Amino acid sequence: TELAYDGMSRRTKITELADGTVTSKKLYWWLGGSIVCERDGLQPGFPITRRFFGQGEVRGSTKLYYAMDHLGSVRELVDSAGAVRAEYSYSTYGERNKEAGDLESEWGYAGLWHHQASGLDLATYRAYDAANKRWISRDPLGEGVDYNLYRYCGNSPVNHTDPSGLDPWYKDPEFRKKKPGPDFMSKYRLPKCPTPQPPEPDLLDYTIIGGTFLAGAAVWGPEILLHYAGTLSGAGGADLTAGATAAVVEATRDVPTFTR
Repeated sequence: TELAYDGMSRRTKITELADGTVTSKKLYWWLGGSIVCERDGLQPGFPITRRFFGQGEVRGSTKLYYAMDHLGSVRELVDSAGAVRAEYSYSTYGERNKEAGDLESEWGYAGLWHHQASGLDLATYRAYDAANKRWISRDPLGEGVDYNLYRYCGNSPVNHTDPSGLDPWYKDPEFRKKKPGPDFMSKYRLPKCPTPQPPEPDLLDYTIIGGTFLAGAAVWGPEILLHYAGTLSGAGGADLTAGATAAVVEATRDVPTFTR
């Protein structure tokens, strides 16, 4: 499994390989700190396969709803007809067991993204191993935020959650008694949400494998080009069809060849 991230540490691609051959490539679009859709990176044009919402998701024309517990763990996946398409149980520290159903939910324990291939639960900034009841990497905030930089939610998973993997205040009474001072607070303050993107320019010139095209909206990477298929035109003024755009994306999606 290969995971790819953007400059804000958001997981944008999950690639599965078998004997060196890519068997699955899923691309993820984010809105701030939330995943809003999944696309198939192996199909021309990267079609949307899932759209995610706070209460559920849409797969094609199928609407699915989450039944969650107080931690935000998905217990059931229910379709619009009321049929339970997936049912899960969890251990105290989040080990997931599928009880019934013909579908799978990507969202699982306590607001974490469940990676089927590894069995890990992915937070925004690190991965959680429910079988071993710990994060697999140290807290990115470093020394001082907790006694143990690998433990999950101050060893109180029934009462607390940490979907980002960065929460330094585990509501642990013993830890809170230390009353860290201003210097500590400043050093370990959680990062702010990313600022909004700057306004899009009216016109941008891009060179794609030697051909210059005009875009009526900003393009931040090869895999996003298809989104603007209707606003792109060739250097000679001829409109670029969606099919032609898909071909360009397919040929360049792994090589950032855009120049402004």
